Amino acid sequence: METVRNKRLWWAAASACMVLGLTQATASRAALGDESASVERDRAAMKGTLKVTPQLTYEVHEITAPTGHVREYVASGHVFAVAWDGHANPDLNQLLGTHVDNFHALVKPQPGNHHVVSVQSDGMIISLRKLPRGMEGHVVIPALVPSGVSLAALR
Repeated sequence: METVRNKRLWWAAASACMVLGLTQATASRAALGDESASVERDRAAMKGTLKVTPQLTYEVHEITAPTGHVREYVASGHVFAVAWDGHANPDLNQLLGTHVDNFHALVKPQPGNHHVVSVQSDGMIISLRKLPRGMEGHVVIPALVPSGVSLAALR
């Protein structure tokens, strides 16, 4: 009985996040796999501030907004990973762009744990966590990650 209730709660929360993300989408915003210049459109849409931190083979573009933080990882002129934490999930259509359909196809409830979703496929690595006071997650496109970069660093 408890497992059925947990699955219903997870689906209700996941559906609400998806609907919220779908209703906030606009065509002119940046996305995973887009050019690095598109990060500025994300910053403007989120009404946040931008801080760029250079790493050895990539840059971290961190947007601080009223609802949380979004980090976009950029190498060779393209966003290869996004990570976020805050009171709610950001607009995932905006951040994932053409990858959003693949994201929704891969994200399924996992038995016994309605607070964590972790999926790894050939084209995408996804990790989502519901925290007591918010959400955090990251999505990585492994084919775009520069060689020598640890996936653990992309959080």
